[in-house]
Amino acid sequence: MIYVKSRPLPLRFAMLACALSFGFVAASPLVASTAFAQDKAKKDAPKGPSVSPKLGKVLKAAQDAITAKNWKEAKAKIDEAAAFPDKSAYETYAINELSGFVAVNSNDYAGAAKSFEATLNSEFLTADAKPARLKAVSQLFYQVKAYNKTTIFGPQYLKDNSGDSEMQMMVGQAYYLQNDFPNASKFLKNAIEGAEKADKPVKEDWLQLLQSSEYEQNNIPGLIKVLEKTVRIYPKASYWDQLITLLAKEINDTGKLDLEIYRLRLATGAKLEADEMREMAELTIQAGMPGEAETVMAKAIADGKKTERDTRLINMAKTQATSDKASIAQSETSANAAPTGEPLVKTGEAYLTYGNAAKAVELIKAGIAKGPKDADRAKLRLGVALIAAKQGGEARKAFASITAASPYARLGRLWSIVTERQG
Repeated sequence: MIYVKSRPLPLRFAMLACALSFGFVAASPLVASTAFAQDKAKKDAPKGPSVSPKLGKVLKAAQDAITAKNWKEAKAKIDEAAAFPDKSAYETYAINELSGFVAVNSNDYAGAAKSFEATLNSEFLTADAKPARLKAVSQLFYQVKAYNKTTIFGPQYLKDNSGDSEMQMMVGQAYYLQNDFPNASKFLKNAIEGAEKADKPVKEDWLQLLQSSEYEQNNIPGLIKVLEKTVRIYPKASYWDQLITLLAKEINDTGKLDLEIYRLRLATGAKLEADEMREMAELTIQAGMPGEAETVMAKAIADGKKTERDTRLINMAKTQATSDKASIAQSETSANAAPTGEPLVKTGEAYLTYGNAAKAVELIKAGIAKGPKDADRAKLRLGVALIAAKQGGEARKAFASITAASPYARLGRLWSIVTERQG
């Protein structure tokens, strides 16, 4: 068959996603953890009868070292305190608090994560403080690539804080990096949906990572869905190329829709090689649209390289277009007199190729009302004509009227995305 349906995916999703996922947690979580730990160190410093005098003396020395930002000395004193036998639950909790704080400030994030993790089930960690602690522990474990720990504590935090899109994304990444793609997709989708509900921007790398996760599961419908969302927000030619390539594989196994897929590629800026444009020109001539063939061939030879085949195609298109334009008014008269709507649809399409979108809309609508050979295809072409007439809202209505099970409906869905930027 032709290149439209056999084009390989232009991007190795997994490689892209792995590159994106490292470094997601930048300095901000650690700063947050530091501030939180410092606050806790001040509030929960060992005091009162629950701390033995001997241990209290060592912890006071640790606190003095913290005040002086002498982290090495502070750690030595905390380690000394940790070695005390028969410590009370509160003493253990207080030591872990100070240990975590010192570890963060010493850039020992693994040590900080371990110390703060040890406080999570303590009776001395208040209910109000626990969500922030769960978040900090999750972030610290992610920072040291202990992703299995992030996926333990992150979901616990998110249970009551589902609107935290950044954390949803971090947990999704942690699952991704453990090759748990179903859970990765779950949390990545949560992140995106949360951002949308909060009317916040959906980051491009979030969408890229979700694309990768769906791809790793061979979930082509899911990948198509996220690519549709991607082109709505970031309408780059590369994303359109991936999306149209995948859609073509799903709906164009017979090659019947080659021309429509080429047209969508051309309209969205998706990748279209010169040879594909030449093939598109041949298909438009076969479809009785020489004016469109002229336009396509002009793009095909834009690089200045023209073959003998190009010359033949260009001459054929020019000759037929000249004759077509000269007789188009007569074609319209004959189409109005025809028993079915197909000639009206075709004449309307011809007007569209010559830049008369208003006339194209008028005739294609009349053809649909009269009954064309393929109503769904006619509605797709009506929608495209309405886009050219800058009537995006009406175009979306035309696309929505296509029979849901028709492959033209899938194409119409993508054309509808094109119209969204028209308003």
